[in-house]
Amino acid sequence: SECLVGSEMCIRDRSVTADNATDILGDGTAKYEDSVLTLNGEITVPQNKAGIMPIRSITIDGTGTLTGTEKTGYGIFPQADKAEIAAGADITLERFNCGTYAYGVDVSGILTIRDVNYGVSGEGATVESGGKLIIQNADNAVSGGGTKVYGTLEIDGATTAVNDGGVTVESGGVVTITGATSGLNGGSTVDGGSLSVSATTCIDNGAVTFTSGTLKLDSTSGNFIKLGDCLLYTSPSPRDTR
Repeated sequence: SECLVGSEMCIRDRSVTADNATDILGDGTAKYEDSVLTLNGEITVPQNKAGIMPIRSITIDGTGTLTGTEKTGYGIFPQADKAEIAAGADITLERFNCGTYAYGVDVSGILTIRDVNYGVSGEGATVESGGKLIIQNADNAVSGGGTKVYGTLEIDGATTAVNDGGVTVESGGVVTITGATSGLNGGSTVDGGSLSVSATTCIDNGAVTFTSGTLKLDSTSGNFIKLGDCLLYTSPSPRDTR
């Protein structure tokens, strides 16, 4: 079945209705109550479909894995507001074209995105204090509106780790990039948190503004900064530039 006009949310290819809300897919993997979608188990998403498409603001809770088909479609595709990943939730999105898109996500629990073309895109993501966003094996891990980090962001095995809107690492935030070909592109900021980049080229094409905190660059090729294509700004008295 297809998503119906007027539905509050669609999951896979099914509209949530009053009749199916307690067991949306009929297999115990998803239920919806009071704007909270609770996942329990594994859900396979057909080609070019969205795993979760909220039409209004929702919270996603529980433990579940949504698996796309041949890197098509979207894992979470909010239509009106950021989708909230609840504290205590453990959600995995894999094998999609985009892990999260459109209005993006606000992560207080654990969100893992892997084996995708784009990890976080659209309006991006916010990782709250205590939250963790993990992106593995993405062609483009963070793009679109970028990611604001108060908690933890781990990117591993990306072709391009950060692009477009960049990452903003706030006080208490920890961002770790490993195994990337291209590390930081677009515009990123370290404002009291910790940013560690291990990549073939750490700062590739864009600007990084360092106010305070920790910035660590580890090039696997000796090419830390691609001169002529990027800028690194520091405050007059950074506390720690190890």
